[in-house]
Amino acid sequence: MRWLLFSVLMVTAATSTRRVRAEPPSPPSPVPTRAKSPPPPADQVKLLELLASPGLITPAKLEALGRDADLALIDILRDAAVERALKARAIDALAATGSPVARDHLVRMIATAPREADLVLLRRAFLGIGWLRDGRAVQMLAPWLDHAEPEVRLDAAVALNLTRRVDALEALAARRKREKNKLVAGKLERLIHDLEQALPAQPPPPRQHPRVQPPPPMEGRDRTRL
Repeated sequence: MRWLLFSVLMVTAATSTRRVRAEPPSPPSPVPTRAKSPPPPADQVKLLELLASPGLITPAKLEALGRDADLALIDILRDAAVERALKARAIDALAATGSPVARDHLVRMIATAPREADLVLLRRAFLGIGWLRDGRAVQMLAPWLDHAEPEVRLDAAVALNLTRRVDALEALAARRKREKNKLVAGKLERLIHDLEQALPAQPPPPRQHPRVQPPPPMEGRDRTRL
């Protein structure tokens, strides 16, 4: 009797084992993938440290500080506590980002600037928008060729030359006919000649974002040849 009960138990166990083995294994649970989080916004303190450091401010340096560097730079420009030298560098850096936000802000700086505006910062904005070859640059810069200050007229002329546009050449030539300052007139002639030589059959496209090089620095430029 015991032997019979033992045999029944063994057969039942074997049958259960075969059923278990016959069932396909369940697939492993998928590992949830974590979406890449965007880089943190640019730190304004680190931006100020970059602006205070010597050397060119390149797009790579700005990108290393985080996203939305252009917005952080605009905040710096609006901060009354930031000294003018850093704001001037901030304008160079803003142009170096080449972003649509940066372009719009530079255009707005020039378009809304009163005649008594901070000319140092305004002239930096001239060079930035000229280097970017923004389609609005000539319209924004040409009126400043009639400014009372020769230095302002010179930087507006240099910025127009940087656009490499036919209408910029026309604006420079028109100003040359009216210019009374000999130094400015000589500089205008050289800029006109340079632009005539460099101007292709078709105007060059705007510089793409990000730009490889920032606009030429204003300080250190040789004014003795003007």
